Amino acid sequence: MQTLAYLEFQTAQAHHGKPVAQLSTAEKQAVHQEAVRQWQLEEKILATPEALACIVEPASQDDALTTLRNRYPDRGSFLADLAANGMNETLLKEALARELRVDAVLTLVAARAPRVSEQDAEIFYWQHIERFKVPETREARHILVTINDTLAGNHRDEARARIESIAAQLAAQPERFADLALQYSECPTALQGGELGWVKEGQLYPELDTTLFGMAAGQISATLESPLGFHVLQCTDIRPAETKPFDEIKQKLLASLQEQRERRQQKSWLRGLS
Repeated sequence: MQTLAYLEFQTAQAHHGKPVAQLSTAEKQAVHQEAVRQWQLEEKILATPEALACIVEPASQDDALTTLRNRYPDRGSFLADLAANGMNETLLKEALARELRVDAVLTLVAARAPRVSEQDAEIFYWQHIERFKVPETREARHILVTINDTLAGNHRDEARARIESIAAQLAAQPERFADLALQYSECPTALQGGELGWVKEGQLYPELDTTLFGMAAGQISATLESPLGFHVLQCTDIRPAETKPFDEIKQKLLASLQEQRERRQQKSWLRGLS
């Protein structure tokens, strides 16, 4: 079980994001147990006839080792981290070769899964049509004046007066919305002309959401109030709700369904291992 340290290292990083040495006693025990189970499963995989057909080329092993080394600023820190996790470079190379061989076996097994046809994908599409519906989205900008009774100029009455003044300017020159947002808005979006991007219903504060989804494209709202303060909102564009056509999503759907079949093929094969 020389490669067990590598599996413990992987498990510790996946579940806790830190080296084994930094784990609590209980965490170390749980990591060890999971690593042992993984090692035992890999032993079964590598004892199968399929494993005999899988050979790991030295170049693939070297590439995997180089990828790991490149995550460190220098060779010294790489070796120090290996030592902290109970490994050395020789042990790591053995573990990587084993991992690559296990992956090759699982890839070979997955390739036995029947191919998903376009007809299969289209049947799935119509049976699950709700998954392919896209809600209406709206592109919006806003200008925010915050309410802060501890800050001069931002008392409620002052803030309202400022937003009303901005709203009056917009009524006369709506094309200046982005310029006025940059000049007056107290939201970080001011640097982008007040852009909120594309949003769907429910993403904004209710006070803004209800208004935005009742506006026409290009329309500017009256003064609105949210927990952040006072706003003026502009709906710049509208994308109606739609159902993605099959031809548009066909290739991604074929790939997704094929991946699912391959995972099921692997799981079924693994369950059959003695």
